[in-house]
Amino acid sequence: MGAGRHAVTLGEEEPLPAGLYFVRLTQGGQHAMQRFTVLR
Repeated sequence: MGAGRHAVTLGEEEPLPAGLYFVRLTQGGQHAMQRFTVLR
């Protein structure tokens, strides 16, 4: 992917249960990790 903003959709078919999640994205040897919380 080129420079710019990109989006990832999680829980598209079924909502994610409440909890703490960690997402790791990797592209060409670079990594980014982010945690997020789902509240219901």
